[in-house]
Amino acid sequence: MSEHSQPHRRQRRLYLCVGDAEMREALRRALADIEGYELVVVPDPVDLGGQYGNGPTVVIACPQTLAALRRNSPAGVHALVRSAHVILALRSDQLQQAASLITMVDSLLFTDLQLDRAKEIVRASERGYFLTPKRFRVARPPHVGAELARSLSPVELEVLVRIGQGLGNRCIADHLGMSEASVKFIVHGLLGKLGMRNRTQLAIFVARQQRRDD
Repeated sequence: MSEHSQPHRRQRRLYLCVGDAEMREALRRALADIEGYELVVVPDPVDLGGQYGNGPTVVIACPQTLAALRRNSPAGVHALVRSAHVILALRSDQLQQAASLITMVDSLLFTDLQLDRAKEIVRASERGYFLTPKRFRVARPPHVGAELARSLSPVELEVLVRIGQGLGNRCIADHLGMSEASVKFIVHGLLGKLGMRNRTQLAIFVARQQRRDD
């Protein structure tokens, strides 16, 4: 079949944003010839800004770069998890350290256990699969959050959605006709139920669920 007779197919971008040089090079080699993707190495997570929204995108990040982006650019990480499929690349001994990041990603890639399956993990992530070694099956995948959301009361869901819209407690209280103190109490309860530390993580959770529903 000639080049002109082939149907046009939009190539996916695969951004590799890993600070550790050794891990980055190992992943680059493992993914160098992945079919259907354009591999782009981005050492600094800030450089991802404005890129991941341009077409189908997968981002592979390590715990350090993802945590740095969350710390330095909450809006940037919010846009990232809404627009791209995010894979967290880490060593098996980093799982505990990276626990707070798991709700932000679509999949995990253990570089000391799964490097030979890197291509498979990238493709599986875009299909909604979460491939994890048997020894780590207790690690909570992101989709568990959706089950927790279904257990929330209607007013908790209303507050959660408005946190995702970026509203503060006072604005939420005005919208829902309740006191600001009541909203604070509900937010505190949401953090406990969803296992999160702050409003930024709640907003990221909402963005992730909205993208899954799109």
